[in-house]
Amino acid sequence: MASASRRGEGICGRRESESMIDVFSKLPDQISHHILCLLAVTDLARFGCVSKRCRELCLSSPKLNLDEFSSVNTSTCYKRLELFTYLDRFLFRRGDNKIQSFRLRWYRHDVCEGEDEEAQCVCDCCASFRLFTWIENAVRCNVEVLDVAMNYQDEEERFLFPASVFLCGTLRHLRLHLNCTVLKNPSFAFQSNLKILELKNVDIDDGGGFFKWISCCCKFIEELSLEHVCVTQEISVESSSLKILNCSGFFLIDKCHINISCEKLEYIRICWVFDSPRNKSLNMFAPNLKSFKWFGSLMNHSNLGKLERLEVASFFLEPTLDILDNTVEVFHSLCRAKLFMLNEATIKASGISMEYWKLQNLAFVYQLKHVAIELCHGSNGMELARYIIEYAQNLQKMVIVYSSQDLEKITRELEKSKMIPNATIDFQEKSIKW
Repeated sequence: MASASRRGEGICGRRESESMIDVFSKLPDQISHHILCLLAVTDLARFGCVSKRCRELCLSSPKLNLDEFSSVNTSTCYKRLELFTYLDRFLFRRGDNKIQSFRLRWYRHDVCEGEDEEAQCVCDCCASFRLFTWIENAVRCNVEVLDVAMNYQDEEERFLFPASVFLCGTLRHLRLHLNCTVLKNPSFAFQSNLKILELKNVDIDDGGGFFKWISCCCKFIEELSLEHVCVTQEISVESSSLKILNCSGFFLIDKCHINISCEKLEYIRICWVFDSPRNKSLNMFAPNLKSFKWFGSLMNHSNLGKLERLEVASFFLEPTLDILDNTVEVFHSLCRAKLFMLNEATIKASGISMEYWKLQNLAFVYQLKHVAIELCHGSNGMELARYIIEYAQNLQKMVIVYSSQDLEKITRELEKSKMIPNATIDFQEKSIKW
């Protein structure tokens, strides 16, 4: 009976296991794929070994995450080469099954302590070819979202990113976070369907043609992000569809100009730092802009146009005293704003009095509801703060960031002003760089 019982338990165990597998395999493909998209590719492969049905689901999953590789797969050159081989086979077996989203993360194999640092890393020698082959495979499978981050080899060697990516008609969202990689001018004969383009740590060395391609061929683009991008010519973006623009950390030659003409642009963030404002300018046409955030340096010339619909204006600049008038020129472009944020350095200069600000007659001040301003080290920003307190008729709240040694002086100065009724002032001590 013991023998019969054990045989019975074995049969029941198999039936229970088969039943569990059947529960998952009977789910609609859409639900099964939704569950599988949460898995990294190595876990997806393990799932594919369970049954024929699981293997079919594994190879037809529309979302692939080639990231989150453990040290078991990446600690040595041998293991990384094995992983390369496995992923080659996996993508080959998928064939031309649709890839809706393709996420790839691959980072350079750093030599561990105790290993021969002079020895050549054999796995990185073939990395660019294998990685670009996988990307081209995703393009062939009509990818819609392509998210690639790679860090391999050293900065002395440059690689050309596959041009086929920019000829993918199904691609809607492209995010590239690369190093040692150059983007060449895409073909102007192809009209892109991109809606979101995010570029980080890439070199654009094509005489300005890449931005001309964005302007001429990306007729549906709504969001453009350029972060730590190395360019050699002026940046000109003209679009009838762009709504969000983020420009930060440019690596530029001494002479560079940013020209933006985007009728539907609603949000722009600029972070641009350089040693000298000479031969640099910002020209902008964005009549429907709602939020404008500007960090970094102020150039010699800024033409922002009239921002009639602006609601949020944030300026954290480091202008020099000899271009103070350029700062005021920026303020005159703000026809209206409900929220205004300003750091000390933006208005730090000698000889700025209350009478000066009255003469400027800044139109946006009369629309302000919320203001945040940094008043530290006895800067003349106090005069601007007093001007706002007295003339911002719709002011509801002002936040003043101060240094502990300046609080008494700030309070004493503000008491001289006739404050707008129902407006409040909050004081926040400065603890970190604002």
